[in-house]
Amino acid sequence: MIDGESKSKEASATASSPEEGMTFTEHLGELRTRIIYSIVFLILGCFVSFPLIKPFLFPFMMRPMAGIKDAEIQVLGPSEKFMAYFKVGIAAGLVIALPLVLYQLWLFVRPGLKQKEKRWVKGLLWSAVFLFLAGAAFSFFLMLPIALRFLLTFNPGYDIKTQITLDRYFSFTLFLVLAGGLVFQIPLITFFLSLIGLVSPHQMSKYRKYAILATVILAAALTPTGDPVTLSVMGLPIYLLYEISIFVSRAVYKGKAAAVEKASE
Repeated sequence: MIDGESKSKEASATASSPEEGMTFTEHLGELRTRIIYSIVFLILGCFVSFPLIKPFLFPFMMRPMAGIKDAEIQVLGPSEKFMAYFKVGIAAGLVIALPLVLYQLWLFVRPGLKQKEKRWVKGLLWSAVFLFLAGAAFSFFLMLPIALRFLLTFNPGYDIKTQITLDRYFSFTLFLVLAGGLVFQIPLITFFLSLIGLVSPHQMSKYRKYAILATVILAAALTPTGDPVTLSVMGLPIYLLYEISIFVSRAVYKGKAAAVEKASE
């Protein structure tokens, strides 16, 4: 009788948490479902963004050029306006769909996490969104105007008319905005690496001089022009983020030490 009751309890427990007993094939099916939903959200994000391009997004993207005198934007090909229009719509659609795509990622990994891990992962995902948007805003509102003003008004000693194609302008702008969003993930990456013990605040402080060199290399790789002004504008926040990451790593290790001390009591 007891054996029968225990078996029925085990069966009911298994039935109440089917995610924990998913087979590899079922995991693949769940992954496929989340990918399909993510693609649908990306498409919907683009559909939402395209009507906003002409009245809002295009004028907004052209704003950094407003204060630059003697600089013109031109079109060299018949399809260039359409391609620029298309690039802006796709980029805006990705930004709109980003929270929904990350939510699909959360739904996929959630069943395999414990309650404490769920809080950590959810916080990391939303932190990634916030840091990406902060980095993109930094690049667009601060870095891009400084870089454009220097590059387009630079005088080599000869009267040269400054013109830039529409496609190259948007490619340059979107690249810097994307690079800024990715660079601002450095503290989050440091948090994760400190949590699993791959980096420590002592190591990061010890290798600070190498971090400066890595900052210059990374900034040079992320700046499409390679000029010193754009390099400096990109490199300075990268290094500041590295210093912030040291404090993040120190906070993680203090939390881990406090947890160990509490467990020993």
